[in-house]
Amino acid sequence: MLQYLPTEIILSIASHATPETKGTIAQTCHTCYSAIVPLLWRYLPLKAIENVDGVVNRLIRNNWIARATQFVHAITLTSDSVSHNTLEEIQTLIGAMESGYPYILDGHPGAPPFEPSILPAKTKAVKKSFGDAVLELIHHFPRTSYFTFDYYLALPYLLTSQSTSLDDTTAITTTTTTSFNGSLTISHYRPNQIQDLLLLLAPFTQLTELSIQAQEALSYSDDKDAWSVGDADMLQLSEISMDQLEKLTIIGVDDHVELDVYRTLIESKPRLKSLTLKWRYRPKNVYILALENLVDKFLGWQFNRIEADNRYIFCLTRS
Repeated sequence: MLQYLPTEIILSIASHATPETKGTIAQTCHTCYSAIVPLLWRYLPLKAIENVDGVVNRLIRNNWIARATQFVHAITLTSDSVSHNTLEEIQTLIGAMESGYPYILDGHPGAPPFEPSILPAKTKAVKKSFGDAVLELIHHFPRTSYFTFDYYLALPYLLTSQSTSLDDTTAITTTTTTSFNGSLTISHYRPNQIQDLLLLLAPFTQLTELSIQAQEALSYSDDKDAWSVGDADMLQLSEISMDQLEKLTIIGVDDHVELDVYRTLIESKPRLKSLTLKWRYRPKNVYILALENLVDKFLGWQFNRIEADNRYIFCLTRS
């Protein structure tokens, strides 16, 4: 019956269906498959960038490459396992993963716990630098307008992009840039890893939207400030050339960031129209008033406070 419906109606039905139902509709007939192919190829999830070669080869073998190239608009390098934010859960899950995560215990009961600020020995660099990996994704799927990269899954590519050890925060060999002008989300970013932040953003000089989501603290005993986006991260963002950036969202902000740092960040992005800050903890009222005064009198921006999910959100928009 479905094959007798107009393709617009089939597409409308599938757009409100679950992924399983979409698959069933696609297998009904050629008409149904052709109608909903934009939905099937809109989103491409990856566990490792190396998987792209296998995906592309399979698309070519099945004569799907043209359609996938046309319709893929969102690519993610993420894993559901990262949402577990206790050390015990991560110890249970990470060892079974197949991509950038290291083993926490390294097979020894007495081994020290995983420290995300230090790249463990088991995490080895891959052959591609991060910039080259992004360039390959854009080459295969040129209509992509949205990227999501999990910080920890991207670590092996960042290691390849560096010319020396992680202790050197200035030596970088990659200068690969792209013409990508869409939206980028960096999830589970480990604050204060400013060299990694530079490597993650260096390929995206034409970016229009950016969201940085800081990793939650692994345990209640951790230093909470160490897991908050602070002055160093903000200043690094200020130094990265993103002249086309219009919207910036930072989740997990330290409530002690110097006010001048915000001013430097805003002034460094000439086309920025919206800045959303979601603090890790609610700042003191005197701090909020001082920030509002800076935004209103010195920058001429509008501001709006939002209380949500026990977090304090500050939205700034250019007047």
